[in-house]
Amino acid sequence: MRLFSIVASTSLVLIQTTANPTAAKSANHGNILSYSTPESVGMDPLPLQQMIANLTAYTTPADYGRFSFDAINPIEPGGTVLVGHKNTIVSAFAFGKKNLYADANGTLLPPHLQEAADLDTIYDLASLTKMYITVATLREIDSGTLQLNETVTRYVPEFAVNGKSNITILMLLTHTSGFASDPVPSLFSEIYPTYEEKIKAIVTQGLTNPPGSKFRYSDLNFMSLMVILERITNRPLDQLVAEFTSLLGMQNTFFNRGNVEGPKNPFYWQSAPQEFQIEVLGDGEPQRPQPVRGSVHDENAWPLNGQAIDRTSDPR
Repeated sequence: MRLFSIVASTSLVLIQTTANPTAAKSANHGNILSYSTPESVGMDPLPLQQMIANLTAYTTPADYGRFSFDAINPIEPGGTVLVGHKNTIVSAFAFGKKNLYADANGTLLPPHLQEAADLDTIYDLASLTKMYITVATLREIDSGTLQLNETVTRYVPEFAVNGKSNITILMLLTHTSGFASDPVPSLFSEIYPTYEEKIKAIVTQGLTNPPGSKFRYSDLNFMSLMVILERITNRPLDQLVAEFTSLLGMQNTFFNRGNVEGPKNPFYWQSAPQEFQIEVLGDGEPQRPQPVRGSVHDENAWPLNGQAIDRTSDPR
């Protein structure tokens, strides 16, 4: 994940759900989540009450040491929290602002332009996206179209180049394939002017370690799984993920296919801004409205039409 100096908004999400969980139904299991008291599921209510005050306190500017860069800053501008246990929501609240800053230096927006966080605020799920690709992969294993211990080359023969012929699906899922952390060069590089060339760059990447020898968290593992899933199903990744999120009533969890930027994105105002990317990283970044809001900010996901499974992609 690319870190940056001041995020425009942040969140703590303990359980992902819809804004109206009691309305979320599947075909066979009725209500997926419902509201009740902590006591009803054997939980102590006091820590949950204290959590509201504790998290809200971190929106107050103070010197929190290295967590605020040894300066007077808030830890976070705001967030949305939902806590569930045994299919029961025991706490759901929002605090602070989802839109607070005018620039990367922490200049505050005028009060009339600041936006409060609420239970319907949409956040970039970043690394949590990997859970969704894992579910999509396991569904294909359950259906028999994919084998956990089979080599990737069975499904994508051209993957074998650069010493990758014995990498398995399991190695991709467990980050033991031998890949570097990120594609080199970045998929946003001008070296790959077309979508097809970017996919080829993923498939033909080399290794930094022998397969199975070392754990290294890598975007390339899950980008490769994206290629595999789309190859064996002949369906785009966002459709594969939507197939099961829709069953869970997660209508606000999605990929922004095509990187629809600004108010043209129907979820733009509901989304929390993420970063002032160009201001922090320079003019070599994607040229789009700032701060990045409602579309994936990562340079390797953005050129893949906003739907790459990597550390900063955004099914929301």
